[in-house]
Amino acid sequence: MASIIRKAIKDYEGYYEVDNIGRVYSLIRNNGLGSRLTEKTLSLKETKQGRWSASLSKNGSTKQKLVHRLVADAFIPNPKNKPCINHKDGIPLNNEVSNLEWCTYKENDTHARKMKLYGGEKHNLAKLTEKDVRYIREVYPEKSSWKLSKEFNVKDSTILNVIHRRTWKHVT
Repeated sequence: MASIIRKAIKDYEGYYEVDNIGRVYSLIRNNGLGSRLTEKTLSLKETKQGRWSASLSKNGSTKQKLVHRLVADAFIPNPKNKPCINHKDGIPLNNEVSNLEWCTYKENDTHARKMKLYGGEKHNLAKLTEKDVRYIREVYPEKSSWKLSKEFNVKDSTILNVIHRRTWKHVT
């Protein structure tokens, strides 16, 4: 097992650190009132997009930071100044440094398509299943898009996108 390495979080030096497996730590410091805060591992919050985020506070301001970005900024050189971080295994909750790499938007998109991470039920925001999509296409127009949207508790535009194959293109 590799050893755990911790590094200061940029712009939060002396306040927070991140380690090479994706844990975030609040550091021991004096809060100005004479009492000391103890070092602790922060609880992470899962975003709607299925990624871990951490709340970092400094000088009365709190910001949510994505953990994969904290790990990459601390541990992975980015000489070409690429804007994205790719999760090599396709699992956005796996923030171990060995699973992350800097990439362009195009490289990230190509990787996601290669790993079949786009579209369908695997998409973390999907409200429909392939079975639902087949049903919707089968019963439309006998059943209106409005009625189908109520039946599946989605927007009418979602149903229309399915019907007109703007989404779920891979389902026949």
